Amino acid sequence: MPNILTAANGGQYIDLSIPRATAVASITDGRYFLRVADQSKPVTGDEVMRLATERSALPW
Repeated sequence: MPNILTAANGGQYIDLSIPRATAVASITDGRYFLRVADQSKPVTGDEVMRLATERSALPW
């Protein structure tokens, strides 16, 4: 949700708001990944279902 704002000095900038997702993140081919430190690790099988049920309880 972009907004163009004007600063006190007359300059303009874009204020970009990105709402929190309510679904489990996946890539276009349907695979799921979990970010751990600086790496993305694939999530498979039962882990996907566990993460989906925990999604509403814990912020990702």
